[in-house]
Amino acid sequence: MEQVRSVALETHFLSQLYHASPETMLETLRAVSDTFDSAMIIGHQPGLGAMARVMSNGVSARCRRAFEHFPTAAAAVLEIGVDDWKAVGYGTAKFVDFAKPRELMDA
Repeated sequence: MEQVRSVALETHFLSQLYHASPETMLETLRAVSDTFDSAMIIGHQPGLGAMARVMSNGVSARCRRAFEHFPTAAAAVLEIGVDDWKAVGYGTAKFVDFAKPRELMDA
């Protein structure tokens, strides 16, 4: 049986992300402490899909379909190529993975 590793996560619930614009999400990412090497934003449409689009400087073929339809509970993974969260900006990420809820159930 595979051993499951437990990781302590710091969680912040930010009301400004509810129906947030890409600019608000970008400001939130820029405020992440440099002690973290990853961050997750959970929010609503159309902001999340728009954020993925404007952050992307490259999109894999698998991810292009997100721009046609980004359904409720879909997940997008972007790799951001900066060393400092304050340097995050439009076009600084590569959109590397996308999954719809049904696909996550099959995994």
